[in-house]
Amino acid sequence: MHIASITPTGRQSKVTVSDEVFGRSVHRTTALLAQAVRVYQSRRRQGTAAAKTRAGVELTKRKWYRQKGTGRARHGAQSAPLFVGGGVAHGPTGSSNWQLALSKQQRQAALKAALSLQAEQLVVVDAIDKLSGKTAAAARLIAQAAPLARRVLVVLDRPGAEVVRSLRNLERVELTSAAQLNALEVIAADAVVLTTQSLAALEKRLSGDRAQQADGTKS
Repeated sequence: MHIASITPTGRQSKVTVSDEVFGRSVHRTTALLAQAVRVYQSRRRQGTAAAKTRAGVELTKRKWYRQKGTGRARHGAQSAPLFVGGGVAHGPTGSSNWQLALSKQQRQAALKAALSLQAEQLVVVDAIDKLSGKTAAAARLIAQAAPLARRVLVVLDRPGAEVVRSLRNLERVELTSAAQLNALEVIAADAVVLTTQSLAALEKRLSGDRAQQADGTKS
């Protein structure tokens, strides 16, 4: 299949890419792709949310009112979970573990499905690798490659310091490498900008029979 390509002069053309990676039928991998998104989102959670128990609330432990004769229910300290300002019962402790996992074959199959699903939003722009550190130049290049996209994912083979400096201050741009790209990043982007080198590295990473076995396909 073919994906769009833009030259440094703004001329649009097409680049031939692997059908195995970018032209797969995704209807058989929908469940796997949804699972991958859940896993990646879960792994982003810090798990540090915590609530104070009644032992940690700074309230007096003195009995609130006398036991009998008031007509009210029997209560002790105001720090009980029943009262406003009291401690929380069974709340988060700050030690939650939200780590989920996918096998290598599942990760590769999910990434192939995501790339195939976003094939029309992929564009190859080799001029990205030639950025000299100027944010304005990077902004013009991104505007040319994806003028309507609100969230642009730039995938490079080996991001250099000058390229990173050019792109890091652009609010709607995220930068990653072909070796670290995952399905969630691809799905979340409105446009995915690659270079010839990152495209080749991505095809090399996702080639092989073992990755195909995860979604039930055969070469």
